[in-house]
Amino acid sequence: MHIDCVHKQLRKHTCEDCGKTFARRADMKSHVNAVHKKLRDYICNLCGRAFSVSCKLKEHVDIIHKKLRRHTCELCGQDFTRKAHMRRHINTTHKKLRTHKCDQCDRVFADGPQLKRHIDAVHKKLREHKCEFCGKGFAGNHALKRHVDGIHKKLRVCTCEICGVPLSDNNNLKKHIDAVHNDVRAYTCEVCGKAFKTKPDVKRHIDVIHKGKKPEPRGYPCEICGKVLLGHLQSHIDCIHKKLQRYSCDICGRAFARNGNLTKHINGVHKKLKEHTCEICGQSFIQKGDMARHINNIHKRLRRYPCETCGHAFVNRGVLEKHVNTIHKKLREFMCAMCGKTFTQNGSLKRHVFYFHEKTSED
Repeated sequence: MHIDCVHKQLRKHTCEDCGKTFARRADMKSHVNAVHKKLRDYICNLCGRAFSVSCKLKEHVDIIHKKLRRHTCELCGQDFTRKAHMRRHINTTHKKLRTHKCDQCDRVFADGPQLKRHIDAVHKKLREHKCEFCGKGFAGNHALKRHVDGIHKKLRVCTCEICGVPLSDNNNLKKHIDAVHNDVRAYTCEVCGKAFKTKPDVKRHIDVIHKGKKPEPRGYPCEICGKVLLGHLQSHIDCIHKKLQRYSCDICGRAFARNGNLTKHINGVHKKLKEHTCEICGQSFIQKGDMARHINNIHKRLRRYPCETCGHAFVNRGVLEKHVNTIHKKLREFMCAMCGKTFTQNGSLKRHVFYFHEKTSED
């Protein structure tokens, strides 16, 4: 089959739309879906670009985002992520009859122009095709076009001002900034409460750590009225039934002594209202202090306290000490009084208690 398809060039399957022939039916089907039906089910989560087959998506990620271009065709200068792809390109694009021999390295080529390009690019190191944007030179026009399309045209869509990574739209840009620069972990494991940046990270964590364990129930029914709450059951009872606190959140049951505190809680926790916006990148925050900390950390990069162990720098001594204790000393000083589980950070302990234990009412 390999000899018939590759060497004898037997192409039995013909596309009814354009007449192009293929050696395998699967190749023809992929061609129809990609070219004529425009089916592109494989989406790059970095820039949003869609592809018809998974291998093209992987190739795109390797070339555009990981910048993996290890194999270059010496005939035309085109780059490839895999050596097999380069060989296939040479066999299909360039003629197999090679009568023009290079007297410097004994390579043979199909015609004189190919030999000249090879000598200019490999031996004379000539890069006559210059990029008008950055001035970088290339041996062939095709390599120049790929450079412009991949590097410069992508930068004009939506670019992260912090690291320069190009994104397809503002939504993907915000996700990128949250995950990479702000370390936002919006996805929580239902079994242990640990937070992650993406859903696949949560799934991978559950598969590796918990191996099918079922999450503990999050609902807490009130024995007096039967209402099921996410937490703060005691606060609900004190506020609603014992009338100890007048202002209770109808969403989670948490109670407050003042209506202003309740409003602030609902806006920040449930409505996710973020009234303070960074003028540099547009990211919003619930509190002004969070925005100021974001500007100092991300944009001004005020990190005056370096770690002596790994060199990572931090904005204040407290964050540095937390880093040393959790990363290098592996200290887990925060213990849950109800079950004895320990945590490296107080925030992790609070999240654990909120999801898995009843909290006492807040004064």
